[in-house]
Amino acid sequence: MHLFRRSIAVLAGAAFALTGCGGDDIPTKAEFTEELATSAKPSFISSMTGAGIDEAQAEELFDNLVGCVYDKVKDNEELLRQVADDSSDAEFNKVMEEKAQPCVEEMTTAVTDAMSEAAG
Repeated sequence: MHLFRRSIAVLAGAAFALTGCGGDDIPTKAEFTEELATSAKPSFISSMTGAGIDEAQAEELFDNLVGCVYDKVKDNEELLRQVADDSSDAEFNKVMEEKAQPCVEEMTTAVTDAMSEAAG
C-alpha cells in the first residue's frame, strides 16, 4: 500500500508543475497527462516493474491512474489553480489524496491482478 500512496504523492506533486506552462490556463487532460509522463512516469514504471509487472502493463496502469486523477479534479478550477500555486501545501495534499482515493483503489486492484498474472 505504501507504493500506491507514494505514487499518488508523486503524481500530485508533479502534475501541478504544469502551471509554469500555462499561466492562468487550466490544463487540459492531454497537457496534464503529457506533463506527468515527462516528470513522474519513469519512476512509476520503475516501481511497477520492480514489483514484477511488465512495462506495457505498468504504462497502462500509469495512464489509467493519471486519467482518473484528472477526471476527479478537472471540474474544480480553484483546486487546479491551487495546485499551480502551491503543490506542497498540506491541506492541498490531503484534498488531492481524498479525491484520488477511488483511483488508488482501482489501481490497487489492477496492480494486484497484474502481479498475480506475472506470478503465473
